[in-house]
Amino acid sequence: MKTNRYQGWHIKPNQQNSHMMKSLIDLSKTMHQLIKMGITVTGTETGTRQPTIQVLATNETKKLKGAVIKTRNKSGQRSSVYTAQLNNCTIEWESNYVY
Repeated sequence: MKTNRYQGWHIKPNQQNSHMMKSLIDLSKTMHQLIKMGITVTGTETGTRQPTIQVLATNETKKLKGAVIKTRNKSGQRSSVYTAQLNNCTIEWESNYVY
């Protein structure tokens, strides 16, 4: 019986590939949790020690209890960039409502 599933997991990856695989698995788990929470994912960044996920600022993102990492002032409009940690991933969002 032919299967579409990748059959190469029995091969031991080198250390860098192992790190990247773990990072992608963490990213996948975190995205799944965010989607279940009703949070909209707008982008991802991999290749660092902790993957970064960008999300839209909504009432649901307040549940993540993020901390302000920077404040921006664009053409007189002030906004804050928040960050939170979940499953070894960094989650970031920008809010125009500065607390």
